[in-house]
Amino acid sequence: MSNAYAVVIGIQNYQQAGISGVDYAHVDARAMANLFEERFEVPSGNIKIWLDQEASFARIASELKYDASQLERDDRFYFFYAGHGYWSADGGNRLTAWDTHPSNPAGTTISIEEVLLNPLRVARCRTSALFIDACATKLKTKHAARDLLTDMRREEFIEFAKSTEYITAFFACSPEERSWSSPVLKHGVWTYHLERALRGEEPDAIYKDKFVTSTSLQDYLLAAVRKFTREKMKTTAHQTPYAIWHHNGTAPLITLPEPSPPSGEPLLEPDFSEAYFVGFKKMGYKWLPGFNKKIHTVPTSHSYSAASFARRLLSSEVSEELQTIVANAKNVLKVRYRDLNKNDDESGAGTVDADAFRFAIEVNQSSDDHTEAVVRREVRLRTQYSKLPKDFDSIFPKDVDTLVVPLRNTKGRFVELRDAIEDRGLNIDDANETTGILKVQLDEGVTLNIDMHRGRMIVKIPGTSGTLSLIEQFDAGGGPEIAGPTPKLIGKKKSED
Repeated sequence: MSNAYAVVIGIQNYQQAGISGVDYAHVDARAMANLFEERFEVPSGNIKIWLDQEASFARIASELKYDASQLERDDRFYFFYAGHGYWSADGGNRLTAWDTHPSNPAGTTISIEEVLLNPLRVARCRTSALFIDACATKLKTKHAARDLLTDMRREEFIEFAKSTEYITAFFACSPEERSWSSPVLKHGVWTYHLERALRGEEPDAIYKDKFVTSTSLQDYLLAAVRKFTREKMKTTAHQTPYAIWHHNGTAPLITLPEPSPPSGEPLLEPDFSEAYFVGFKKMGYKWLPGFNKKIHTVPTSHSYSAASFARRLLSSEVSEELQTIVANAKNVLKVRYRDLNKNDDESGAGTVDADAFRFAIEVNQSSDDHTEAVVRREVRLRTQYSKLPKDFDSIFPKDVDTLVVPLRNTKGRFVELRDAIEDRGLNIDDANETTGILKVQLDEGVTLNIDMHRGRMIVKIPGTSGTLSLIEQFDAGGGPEIAGPTPKLIGKKKSED
């Protein structure tokens, strides 16, 4: 019968004053121990956590070696280390223990080959993953780095990987680099991002919406750690995580749990791939730019000529808005002008296309009041909203304030849906079977206008505008209770348009 085991070591304070401490090593170790239990499904009784003096040379040298040698072929083994590490010409890759002595590093440090890799090789354990937050250049440093003598060498690990059926080893930094800690994160920089990725909190580390693989994890860590150290750390040093494995890189390290379903089955069948965000702005004709009371008259009825008149009056403003969106998108999304396609017919309508979104604007005569013009603005997303920058909506000078989601299979289900909503204890403000409109009030001020005849759901939230805020409030207000879990992509990719 297969089982799973983990050993977690965090050395924050060393016995010898000649060895600098490792900031947040305890926090990192405890976080990874919890992660091994929750995501890697290692029983809590099979997880050993050694902090500071618990991680003595004698204990690591004997107990870790014994534990690794006792693994069965079908067992799973996970190892995490936060502390100082180094490589020596005659001893290979080595990790420090709590009682390592700087005057005798060879005799008081742990040979990874002897204590860990070789026992795993002999045991023929087919599934193991090593996470090592330790690199080195010098014995002592005044910076918040996890280093000691010389760089960890990857060749030793590569040879081990080739001899096993499934082995993955992740390292916080490349040779000649330091692994940094951050007082802002209160973690080692690498371990902080590692934990978030393995918990499924970083979309860029997730493969096919469900798995974290060796490849997806390393690709994410490489980008995220580089970015953080470059932008947030007061140092010119680089930190470049690396990893090695001997298997298909798409083999999953972990399978993420399914999101918790709302209570009961969803009541609607939304088509989020065709969803969009919209906003309307009405203005009286006499207040439009360029309207001259001496030569112009306010329309007395609805007509094509009245609509064309509104477009002519607002054409310059529309053109300016389209150009502003292009400039804003370039800065916010960090793209080039060639990545943005503006289509302006200079007649009160136009679009801006990008890989992340499509914006459309159109001027018309208001269908509610012939004396007013209306400007309709529409935003369609083309990428997962969690991947958009937090200031994404600043791209658009005028906010959208409504989410429109097409619905499938609504015809003839008015009474069925009305009764089901009431059975859930939700508040129906209005139910008009003639018009086919159900108005449902959810938490956080979320209002759903469900149009059964036209097959669409209109989401409005007083005081809330912008695509990201509308999505966030829709989820927080209980939207998934009726519509099911909100997908990561509201809209569809540009290539699918």
